[in-house]
Amino acid sequence: MIQLFLLRPGYRDENFGPAWQTWYCPDCAWIEGILHYYPSLRGRMDVIYVDFPRPRPALEAVLGPQHQACPALVFSPEEDPWPLTGQFTYAAGRHFTNDKMVIARFFAEKWGISLPHP
Repeated sequence: MIQLFLLRPGYRDENFGPAWQTWYCPDCAWIEGILHYYPSLRGRMDVIYVDFPRPRPALEAVLGPQHQACPALVFSPEEDPWPLTGQFTYAAGRHFTNDKMVIARFFAEKWGISLPHP
């Protein structure tokens, strides 16, 4: 099973900016754009939305407390992120990446969608 963790938009960050300001994660929004262009991708993985404040229990449960960044594409222990195996990090018995370009290239290589133009 492949899991894609994204931050819910519209969060507040008490350590950055005015208290009334809400934010979204630009990298998560970029990945959301890909999911919008290619809606069939959602059926190939579990898309899980997490809240901004840490700890992020759903992500912490699969990767541990030291790996809570989003976006995060995470593979179950028995899966290999072929054909981009070498571009993923390994922790808690799972391959994962937080790099939006690696995620996009994985989607293209594995499931045949287009690549972002350089």
